[in-house]
Amino acid sequence: MEFLYLFCEDAPRVYFSKKDKSVRIIEGHPLTIGCNGNGYPNPNNFTWTKKTGLFENLISNLPSLYKNNVKRTDAGRYACEASNMIGTGKKEIDVLVMYAPDVGIQYKNYTDASKARLLKCNATGIPSIYNFHDWEHTSDFGDHIRFLSGGRNGYLDLPENVKDNNYQDNGYYKCTVDNTIPDIRSNIKQNAGVYLDVKGKPFFVIDNTDTVYGEYHQFVSVVVNIFSNPKYTTLEIFDKNGGDINSGPHLKIIEEYTSIIDTFHSTRVHVKGYRITIRIENLTDEYLTEYTFNVMNAFGQGQHRLSVLRGSPPDTPVDVSLKPVVNDVKIEWTPNFNGGFQQCFFIEYRDEDSTVWIEVQAFNTTTNSGASWTVHNLNYGRSYNFRIFARNRIGDSNKTDEMFVTINQERTRVLFYSILTGSALVIVLLIIVVTACAYTRSLRSNIKINHSSTQTYNIEEGQYEDIDEEQMINIHNVETSGSCGIQETNIDSEYEQPIDSLGTENSVSHQQNESSSNSESSENDVDENHTFIKDVIVNSYEQLTDDPEPPLPYDELNQ
Repeated sequence: MEFLYLFCEDAPRVYFSKKDKSVRIIEGHPLTIGCNGNGYPNPNNFTWTKKTGLFENLISNLPSLYKNNVKRTDAGRYACEASNMIGTGKKEIDVLVMYAPDVGIQYKNYTDASKARLLKCNATGIPSIYNFHDWEHTSDFGDHIRFLSGGRNGYLDLPENVKDNNYQDNGYYKCTVDNTIPDIRSNIKQNAGVYLDVKGKPFFVIDNTDTVYGEYHQFVSVVVNIFSNPKYTTLEIFDKNGGDINSGPHLKIIEEYTSIIDTFHSTRVHVKGYRITIRIENLTDEYLTEYTFNVMNAFGQGQHRLSVLRGSPPDTPVDVSLKPVVNDVKIEWTPNFNGGFQQCFFIEYRDEDSTVWIEVQAFNTTTNSGASWTVHNLNYGRSYNFRIFARNRIGDSNKTDEMFVTINQERTRVLFYSILTGSALVIVLLIIVVTACAYTRSLRSNIKINHSSTQTYNIEEGQYEDIDEEQMINIHNVETSGSCGIQETNIDSEYEQPIDSLGTENSVSHQQNESSSNSESSENDVDENHTFIKDVIVNSYEQLTDDPEPPLPYDELNQ
């Protein structure tokens, strides 16, 4: 029998490892597409080409198309050809490269009189379905001003402003958009920003004041801040009588382009602006007057008035009240006019039987809101007089009327009764514990006890009487006393200005130690009493039994 073998030769039929007609890949990721061919004989030549317009460019001569880092320019239609001695097979596949959107803003600068104020956020990415987020408005220095909601198509129509507030639209605007595809840094949201330049008349910003205080025969600076886009072209300064203010031997006018503070859309921010400073070298009556500042540019003018006044010592604090808290006193008051300068407050107090005032500086403030301070570690059972005054660089205010407060002794009495009650309890517990210890000892040593006789241990009360209450408290003070950390100055009542405190340092320190001794909490007293009970029980048991080890009942009692 003979066999006949027939071999059919044909050209390759091409197919891809990926069965889809197209491949989606994110920019920056690697790409691999395998090209295979069925034919006889097997294909031995492979060619990858990319179609560009009417031409096909050779990409590779390998069976697989591989790109380590796909770029958006790699998107397009690719073709694989496989050939053998019989013929050639070919198949095409589309590569779609997805990438995060590129963002730009289309806008037009305008003036404060413009009606149409539109910005457009343009995004270009694959896929082209975008999510537009809120716009952010920031100042020249990056301070956040506001968020603004735009349209779904990326448009932002700036809202209407109160009259003369269009200049507050100046600043950077940032739009944010995504298409769910991350960029090469793995960021989903993409953004772009532009500076919107809104031209208008000059404005004197909110950071200006209408009153400047100066110290007589000292230099003083009169400062005004201006937002002006474009810069003002004319600056005029007049006194109350209409006279021009110009630089001279005792007066200088300084102009600066710098950072100023203003409120843009209800937010306090730093912006670029102009600062005008009148520096008066020697403040006299001639310069104590009202000044008018006029600035102008092509869009209009702005004006600001202020007065230069002579500074004074601060006014006396008002609404003073005292509130004792244990052995502390809380002082509350309302600051008064500061005289034109920063003021600080001083509290003076003394024992009712002393003529020496102790002065404590509270804290600095120039507001008119309520203020308070606490004086610590006063003596129980004593009455104290308090008064307060303010001070600035010019001088001191008048002192308030003296007010007195008494530190009551309720806490001391409670402590005394607690000690008496605790002592009685200690004696009862001691008798119980010692009796139990003796009983246990007798069981351990197997000693037979005659039940017809009763043995009594007498605990001498002298062990308690040797410990004086005052001595115990004084020892406690040495371990736990501390200062309140406030620097105090003694002031003689006949001379109420601050004096050198070196001569009275010892007396103040002694008084602080006495105050601290009375300020300890009852919890510390209880802790020391527990330690005292333990020591007395152990010592008493050792004297009665000559056994230094604590017996079981004592251990169980501690547990």
